[in-house]
Amino acid sequence: MSAEAKTIKTPNKLRSQAKQPLVKVTRELPRAPRKQRSQSPLISLLTSTILHLVVIFALTLIVLRGRGLGPNGFDVVASTNSEIAVDQAAFELTPIAPSEAVEPDAEAEQSAAQIASSSTASLSLSSSALSTSGSLAEVTSSTATNFVAIPSIAVGEQSTLMTNALIPTSSPFAGTSLESRTPANRARIAMKNGGTLESEKAVEAALVWLAAHQYADGGWSMNLSDPGDGQFRAACPCNGQCSGNSIEQLDLKRHAATGLALLCFLGAGYTHQEGKYKDNVYRAINFLMATMRDNQEDPTDTRYPGQFSSGNSRHLMYEQGIATFALCEAFQMTKDPILRESCQTAITYVVNAEHYDGSWGYMPRTVGDLSIVGWQIMALRSAASSDLQINRQGVVRMDRFLNTQMSADGTGYGYRSQKPTPTMTAIGMLMRIYRGWSVADARIQRGMFSVIENQPSKNDMYFNYYATQAIFYSQSSYWPRWNTAMREYLVSTQSQNAASHELGSWYFDGSVVAQSNAVGGRLYCTTMATLILEVYYRYLPTYKEEASDDFKF
Repeated sequence: MSAEAKTIKTPNKLRSQAKQPLVKVTRELPRAPRKQRSQSPLISLLTSTILHLVVIFALTLIVLRGRGLGPNGFDVVASTNSEIAVDQAAFELTPIAPSEAVEPDAEAEQSAAQIASSSTASLSLSSSALSTSGSLAEVTSSTATNFVAIPSIAVGEQSTLMTNALIPTSSPFAGTSLESRTPANRARIAMKNGGTLESEKAVEAALVWLAAHQYADGGWSMNLSDPGDGQFRAACPCNGQCSGNSIEQLDLKRHAATGLALLCFLGAGYTHQEGKYKDNVYRAINFLMATMRDNQEDPTDTRYPGQFSSGNSRHLMYEQGIATFALCEAFQMTKDPILRESCQTAITYVVNAEHYDGSWGYMPRTVGDLSIVGWQIMALRSAASSDLQINRQGVVRMDRFLNTQMSADGTGYGYRSQKPTPTMTAIGMLMRIYRGWSVADARIQRGMFSVIENQPSKNDMYFNYYATQAIFYSQSSYWPRWNTAMREYLVSTQSQNAASHELGSWYFDGSVVAQSNAVGGRLYCTTMATLILEVYYRYLPTYKEEASDDFKF
C-alpha cells in the first residue's frame, strides 16, 4: 500500500486533517459538586414533591410525542401479502424435514479449495502505518478496564448516566461461531446450509461491485452521483454510471454505507489481514476509525467521543449502530489490538445513547423503535463477543423494551407498540434468539410461522434481511422452502450486464413498502442482498458441529 493511501484525509476534520486519527485519549472527568441539602425537612419534602410532579408531566409529554412515527429512513414498518408475494405455487407452507436440506457435494469441495487459494499474505492494522506519529504502545495504552464513559449527550431526555458502570462481564448473548467464514469452510458450509455455487458466485460478484465503488478515503456513500467537495472528498468512483441512486443525495450516510459494505466483506471471510480484499477492508476500517468523532479539537467538549455521524444526520443512531457493528465485527474476527480502543469508544457511545425505556431513537437518548434497536443490539452482541465492556443495566432495559413491543401471546412484535408487523416480528424474534431464548420455545416457532407466511419480498430487502436470519437461526422446518425462494430470487435479479457499471449489484423499486430502498439506493440494496446470501456461514450457533470454542461469545 502506498504512503498516500495510508494517510486518510477525513471529511469531518477539515481543519486538522486528522494527523493522529487513531489515538483516543482517556481522561478522568471532574465530578460535579453535590447539591447542598436543605436545612428544613418540610421544605425538602415540598421541593421533592414539586420536582417529581414536573418530571412526571414532562415524561408524559415526551412519551406521547414519541408515539408518532419518526422521519422516513431505514424503517420498514410493515409488509403485506399482496405486496411481497413471490410465487404462491412455489412456496407452500408445508413443513419439511431438516434432512431435505442441501448436502455438500464434490463441486462444493472444489469451490472451497478455490476460495481458500484466493487468500494472500497477512497485513495487520497493528502496523505503525496507520498513524503518521505516535507509537503502538501509546495507541493501546488505554485499556478496556480503565475506560471512562462519556459524561453527557446534548440531545434527548433526562437520563441517569451510566458512568463507571462499564464493567467486564461474561457475555449476555447466545453463543455463535465465526469459524464457518474461513476460506476452507465457507463453501462447504454454504452448500450444507442451503447455498449453491450460483449464490456464492453472486456474493463474489457483489464484492467486486462494492470494491469498485469504494472511495479513495476508504469509505462508501449512499449517493453514487456524489461529486465530492473538490478538496477533501473525491467524487464517487461510480460517477453516476449506476441507476437507482439514493433520493436523499445531500445526506450521504457515509458511515452507514461504509458499515454495510464492510460487513459484506467480513461476512465472506475477508479481513484486513488476509484475502484478496484485505486492502479494501483495511481502508474501510481506517476510514471508520479516522472519522469517529472525539474531543481532540476541543478538549472541553466531552459529549461526542465515539459518535460516527454529526448531530445533523437524520439517521444518526442508525449510522452509529451499523458502523459500530461493523468495526466490532472486524475486531471480533481478527483480535487486532489496534482496533480495541476505537471499538470500546464506539460501543460506549451506543450504551450511553440508550433511552431510559431501553430503546434507541434517531437521536441519542430519545424514545426509539424496534427497527433502530435491532442494529444497536447487533453492535452490542459483536462487542460482547470480543470481551469489550458493555453495561448489564442497559441490557436489562433493552429486554424490558422488547417486552413492551411483544404481543400478548409472545409471537409477534411491533414498531412502537404491541401491534405485530412481519418485519418487526422478524427483528424481535432474532433479537430474542441472540439473547438466548431457546429455538424450541413455542413463541419462537409460532412467531416464525407468522413471518414465513408473508413469503420473501420482491422489493423489501429490510424485511428479507431480518426474516432470513430469524428463520435460519430458529431452525424452522420451513427454512428449505423459504431459502430456495429467497436465494433463487436474488440470484436471478442481480445485474448480469457485463457492459454495465451495475454488474454484480442489485436495485429494487423504492415503493412505499420498501422505503429504505429509495433512501439508501443501489448501495443499500446491494449490501442487504449480499448479507442475505451470506447467511449460511456468517454466524453459526455453537451447538452446531462446525462451531469452535475459539469464537464463542
